[in-house]
Amino acid sequence: MSFVWPMLIVAIFDAVSYRWLGGAMPKGGRLTRDLFIDLFHLSKWIIVAVLGMVLAYRADGFVVARFEDLENVVTYYGWAIALTGQALQPFTNLIYSIALPAFARINSDPIRTSHAYLRMAGIVTFIAAPAVLGMSMVCPLAIHLIWAGKWDMAIPAVALILPATCFKSLQACALAFDESHSRFRRAALLLIFDGMTALVAVTIGVMIGGLVAIASAILIQRIIYTSFHAFYVGQSAGLSRRKMLARISPPLVVAALIGTAFVLWPSMQFGAGSSKAYWYIGLLSVPAVLIYAAFAFAFFRGRWFETLEIVRSRGK
Repeated sequence: MSFVWPMLIVAIFDAVSYRWLGGAMPKGGRLTRDLFIDLFHLSKWIIVAVLGMVLAYRADGFVVARFEDLENVVTYYGWAIALTGQALQPFTNLIYSIALPAFARINSDPIRTSHAYLRMAGIVTFIAAPAVLGMSMVCPLAIHLIWAGKWDMAIPAVALILPATCFKSLQACALAFDESHSRFRRAALLLIFDGMTALVAVTIGVMIGGLVAIASAILIQRIIYTSFHAFYVGQSAGLSRRKMLARISPPLVVAALIGTAFVLWPSMQFGAGSSKAYWYIGLLSVPAVLIYAAFAFAFFRGRWFETLEIVRSRGK
């Protein structure tokens, strides 16, 4: 219920806010058969896109629940997915809400939209990499302390799934680009393929067996498929794979190397699942992010100014 009640509160808040901001509500007419057909025709690809999202984010639970042990795998996997989802949604929703209107304003100019997509993809990875790095290092300690060890079994799954947030954020940028050009069919089909590959990945994880295997399969699928989604959209906009890779990979590689180094040492020194390791990893999150910031300022200085420009221009 701790995950369900906030959704209800948000829905009520949204309804009241839209009513207040929009003023008088438009008077609706009778829903006729012809009107329903017209509405369905206009929104069918949105419906398909939602189905793809459900497959990608929810259907894996059916496979895990059917074939894995309830107490040792299903419960902790479901909890890990729910917790990482709370971190994933703000990233993807914020990026989508910023990118969509930015792309829509210039969608009549292919050269400008191509450049804007490349630039936005670079900024997304530049911002997401240190944020996810910090969260991934703090999460084990936070879970251990807040729930007094109750959900410690889920920590490996959380630690494996959470880094994929960077790539899902990049996918949100690609989705906004397609929808700003009214390519709803392509966006929907890509999301369906995302859901299908997620089901294949979790099935492979279940066949191997265990919580870590399933979480690893989900991480690999999200990295590979979301990268494909972003690169595919970029190529359709006239961008080469080399140019895309050069733009998005440096922040991700730097964050991955720093995170690996700062997590491996305490894990090897005190044991991967020990309380001391959680404390050291959590405390090291601050210098890890600072090292990333210093490295980025030295080698990616232009992206700092690009990010500030995007933030300042939001809403104009």
